[in-house]
Amino acid sequence: MMENIPSGHADVFLSYSHDDRELVEKIAGLISAADFSCWIDKERLRAAEKFNSSIDIAIDDSNVFVAFLSKTYVNKPYCIHEFDLAIQREKSIVAVCLDDVSESANRQSAYMFSFCAGHDVLGFGSGINESPDGIASFAREITESVPLTQLKRFLCSGDEKDLPPIDTPEYLMARLRLYHEHQYEQSGNYALNEIRSELFPAIKNPEINILYKDDQKKDVSLVKFFSETDGQDDLHKHLLITGEGGMGKTVSLLKTCDYLLSKRINAIYVPLSKIDAGMTLDQYLARIVCGGNQSMWGVLRNLMSVPYTAVPNVVLLLDGINEISLDYVKTFVNKLNTDYINAYSGIRIIMTSRWFDASLLHCLMGNVVSLEMQALDRESIELYLHNMGLPPVTDEKVFAVIRTPLMLTLFSDVEKHRSKYQYIKGIVLEEHPDTAGKILSNFFQTQLYRAAEEDNFDQAAHLVLLEYLLPALAFKMLEKQRLYLSEDEIWRSIGEIDENCDRYTWYKRDTLRRLLRGRSRFDTEILVDLATDSLHFLHESDAGYEFLHQSFRDYFAAFHIANEMKAFAYDPDRLDDVEPVLQQTIYPNDILGFVSDILREENSRPVRTEDGWNFPGKTTISAPEKSVAEQLLSLWRTKNGDLAQNATANLINIMKIGRKGLLAWCDFSDLDLRKCWLNKCVFTVWYRDAYYPSLFDRAWIDRANFLTDGHEAPISAVAADSYAHVFTGDEAGVVKIYSLAEQSYLDTIQLQSSPVVDLALDRSGKLLAILYENIVFCYSITTKSVVKSYGNDSRSKSFRYVQFSKENEVNVSFDLEPLIWCDVHGQKLPSGLSYDVPARCARWNPQRQEFARSNLLQLLSVTRFDEDTHSWKLQTFFKNSSEDTTPHKGGDREFAPSRFQSLRDVGALGAGGICCIQYRADGARVLVAIENLLVEYDTESFNVLNRKTFSSNVRCACYREKGTAVGVGSQLVLLDPDFSEEKVLRGSQINSIRRVLEDYKSDGYYVLSSTGEIKRLNHELIVQDMRYTGITGRFVWARDRLTDDIQMAFLPLRRFPYGARYTYETDQIEPLGWRYEFLDIPTDNDEDAQRFYTMDSSLMARDRLTDDIQMAFLPLRRFPYGARYTYETDQIEPLGWRYEFLDIPTDNDEDAQRFYTMDSSLMAIERLPSYRKIEYTNYTGIWIFRCSFDEIQGNMTDHKNISFLIQNGGIIHDVSE
Repeated sequence: MMENIPSGHADVFLSYSHDDRELVEKIAGLISAADFSCWIDKERLRAAEKFNSSIDIAIDDSNVFVAFLSKTYVNKPYCIHEFDLAIQREKSIVAVCLDDVSESANRQSAYMFSFCAGHDVLGFGSGINESPDGIASFAREITESVPLTQLKRFLCSGDEKDLPPIDTPEYLMARLRLYHEHQYEQSGNYALNEIRSELFPAIKNPEINILYKDDQKKDVSLVKFFSETDGQDDLHKHLLITGEGGMGKTVSLLKTCDYLLSKRINAIYVPLSKIDAGMTLDQYLARIVCGGNQSMWGVLRNLMSVPYTAVPNVVLLLDGINEISLDYVKTFVNKLNTDYINAYSGIRIIMTSRWFDASLLHCLMGNVVSLEMQALDRESIELYLHNMGLPPVTDEKVFAVIRTPLMLTLFSDVEKHRSKYQYIKGIVLEEHPDTAGKILSNFFQTQLYRAAEEDNFDQAAHLVLLEYLLPALAFKMLEKQRLYLSEDEIWRSIGEIDENCDRYTWYKRDTLRRLLRGRSRFDTEILVDLATDSLHFLHESDAGYEFLHQSFRDYFAAFHIANEMKAFAYDPDRLDDVEPVLQQTIYPNDILGFVSDILREENSRPVRTEDGWNFPGKTTISAPEKSVAEQLLSLWRTKNGDLAQNATANLINIMKIGRKGLLAWCDFSDLDLRKCWLNKCVFTVWYRDAYYPSLFDRAWIDRANFLTDGHEAPISAVAADSYAHVFTGDEAGVVKIYSLAEQSYLDTIQLQSSPVVDLALDRSGKLLAILYENIVFCYSITTKSVVKSYGNDSRSKSFRYVQFSKENEVNVSFDLEPLIWCDVHGQKLPSGLSYDVPARCARWNPQRQEFARSNLLQLLSVTRFDEDTHSWKLQTFFKNSSEDTTPHKGGDREFAPSRFQSLRDVGALGAGGICCIQYRADGARVLVAIENLLVEYDTESFNVLNRKTFSSNVRCACYREKGTAVGVGSQLVLLDPDFSEEKVLRGSQINSIRRVLEDYKSDGYYVLSSTGEIKRLNHELIVQDMRYTGITGRFVWARDRLTDDIQMAFLPLRRFPYGARYTYETDQIEPLGWRYEFLDIPTDNDEDAQRFYTMDSSLMARDRLTDDIQMAFLPLRRFPYGARYTYETDQIEPLGWRYEFLDIPTDNDEDAQRFYTMDSSLMAIERLPSYRKIEYTNYTGIWIFRCSFDEIQGNMTDHKNISFLIQNGGIIHDVSE
């Protein structure tokens, strides 16, 4: 039916410019052939450019409005009138482009491109192919659009549930169901046949340590969470679900959305990869979910606005915060908080993300419950493998990788047919796929084999797709920070490749030429069809083309980077023709991990054997052929600046990942390393007398590459001035001054070794009060000297707080008593308010005449002094907890009864108490810290403004000029006003010394760190070499009676319950009583005549040489390393009888030095003139002994840093003593 219908109903109204009439009528005929009645102006009712009432009636009576946009349409007044009327009547609009019209054709009509019913604007950018096939394809896209699909359902079934009246709730539910089916079909999980139900992982609420999982293995765990938490207090809180890639977050949301819709709850799944600055969440809901139907969008917004009690009116399931582009994600989160969480009271939001970024998501945390997806347990994995006909996995590295449903599924898919694949030419499967990259590589290769079983298989075309086209497209997505490319972008990207773009010349010169094998070209359109229809790596969605999973995109993008690296390794001169992708940015470790797998960087990792170290492919320090990354370092030697720093950082990160941080015997000379984090990398290894150090000659190195100058001990006090300085004190008595302007520490002060209790600045900001428990110092920041000091005259109590009075006098208060300000002699001040109630933590707010204090660990109370009644009154917020608001007498003033707010209400979990309360200078805001949680309140309403959880406990916090400064463990964290992380100043790498022993040869000292490092120092206290054992317990020297070797003997450990012996030169550790095999105590069984019970710490041991059974006892006073007892002969001997334990060498008058340990430092004093004193600071994670640092550049060249390099074993020939 295709006609004018002046009165009556038509399914579709076709709006077009008469200049396009012939083409539109062809399309209209095809739409009619699909059983839709169309209203089309065949009588040129608009010919005189006057609006006709018949047309207005036809628009009113139609269900769907199809606008055929063209360069003439957007400029015709009657077309604009029809489009505006469709918007006004809230019709579902399908916009299509007949030519290459765009918003620029008429800026006044640009809005037309924003209204699209569930699709992008069809034909945008290219228009219609006017061939018969092109017209038919175009008409088919129109009839398959969301509004026409839904309309057809209703026309076929006649059932009102398919398309209920638009003004009913059923209409919204029907549209949401249709939208959900469409999204489910478009998800990569659908194309992968989704995750099997037995692999749905559990989710955990870490705050209450509860797991949720469907024991019947039918529903995803999120559905279980909803069924179990129905009616609980957290019902109104939103959810954030985190989990690594491949855990099944998307499937969980899709299944949960289906579950909610079945319960007649309006649920909407939104893939956040489609959200950006050009498509906000509002726009997505209006255009894609509601199909441009303004009436439906209005109903949805109204439902979201109406408060709910038990069941939310609308549930938004937002999938993949990590998939939003980096330049928009912060804006999205902030808008989500302000425009949805705080604005709509009828919604519940469920979000997923691969990561939890506290600095990004902090604004949501007060209203959000965080859930964690759990890795699959061994039982679930082994059951799945068994059902697949596969044996259990014994390689623990492989097992660790397949603990996600995606990796387990892909792994099983390959292993099930491994025997068939391994004999096929061209397929090289990883024998032990112990990384995600290896599993993906195996999977992609086997998919190629499966395609070979199809008719007309073209192996070369498939290889071109896998090694050439897909990597290029994936890298384009990575560049755009998206998971998809639109159809136009796909063809533009292919065009760049086909047009010999410089970026891809190396593909054509090397990879493609090999793959073409004599053929002149490949049809790229066929290759795209292969990717979607044959191999199923790509799938087509509304947005364009996307990979089935983010891991697929990341892998192929890494393949692109790896291929380019191979090309540069093959022909370094190409660096003059094209900017390498390595220079663009520093890529995430997920991407570089795949690059490392593809390039097999792990094959270059040094291996220690019984004969020493083996460096694969190396006979000198030069780069081996096995390592493409190490070879490419030479391309950026002598170059510096951002581009060189990015490339060098990417290459070294690839090496670090593949070699697991073991970067010994590498040449880093002449490189700009200033963006590389080198701490904890091992740059030198040794075995007996053979050393293999790396070279850093003439390299650009900054101090921050190896260490930070932060606090060694936990920060206990913090203050800030108006000159961008932050002052911090720690538990070791050290005070540091950090300049925000210069981004460095200006001064370090240590006046006592006891903890710094509090810090305060005078009005000028030039005098710093440093409060210890029993003394306060006034320190001049300008002269860097102590001006005054005051001792604590009270021996029964310690100082707690310090401040400067208006007269610039030092005031103090004491612990274990109310907040009462006193002078430095302990005399109570005659003026000023005080609150005579004891408090563990308290602060006075003079601007609001307000007092905040803690009580019973996690309770907070705020009272205000009323000048009219001269009494303390409870804040309005706290009165809600009790009807009793009568003021009470307390001392010489009245005070209100205690009312408290529990910090558990904002997320405090453990048993710790409030440790910090700090008001802003204007008194409008207050910070409260408890355990690892920092909360900011508005002091007028005491609503939570900001909330942030840290990885370590917070001891102190203060406001600075713009933001806050927080002491978190030994780190200083600087936050912006919205609590987003501005900067983290790491704690020092200095660690305490657990044990110092003189070398048994009297050549120096052995230092055991609290981190498990053992270093050998000479008498100049310079590191000669070091080992990492992970053992931090006490040790003594032992001589092997048989071999006469000297070894270290350690007390029992978890790994070695009867002690350990360690040979430093060969880095070998074995049980101390190696001769004995310790036996388990027999277990009870039903056939035993008796049952026995043990009440001591001994068990049986079998002598491996004599086969005698003996009793083995844990260490005793007589036998500090354990004893062995032969019952028959009544003989008791040391357990490690083979070893003679040696006494620690003691000082005597002939020693040239005496040494002293002071927590994290070692001092040696010569006993002969000139009585030289040498100090050593115990930095850990610095593996640079015997590495050369000649003529280095950067800030590492100052005297202090050169001394650091030398003392940690670095060799510098061009520096005088």
